[in-house]
Amino acid sequence: MDFPLPETANNPRVVLQRCGYHEFVDPNTGEQSFIKRLGDEFYPRFHIYLDQNENMTSVSLHIDQKQASYQGSRAHSGEYSGPAVEAEAERIKDIAINGPKKEDVTSIVTGAKAGGVVPNRAAVDIKKKFGLS
Repeated sequence: MDFPLPETANNPRVVLQRCGYHEFVDPNTGEQSFIKRLGDEFYPRFHIYLDQNENMTSVSLHIDQKQASYQGSRAHSGEYSGPAVEAEAERIKDIAINGPKKEDVTSIVTGAKAGGVVPNRAAVDIKKKFGLS
């Protein structure tokens, strides 16, 4: 799903960090993106690519359900639309405009202090609501 980041968002990287995303650089291509795990494992995860120009920032969001099936393949099981993707897009837009909710900040900080990956409350709620494993 592609959508514009609201104009009130000064720094897209900061907005995504506030949403619980971490920068990811693909070791094969060097391409920068942002990911947010939905549990303790590497998959499933939300995955974002940013397209920035002088007028606006466009967000390309999808869910990676699992890693590519065979070596050398970049194809993966991804969801580019649906209720989970739409809910996450709305959450990102809301945080870009209004800032993060207290429970999101607490979960992100707790995970950082523990040195582990602790998904924020919104990620856990989305995972449960839409049956993502």
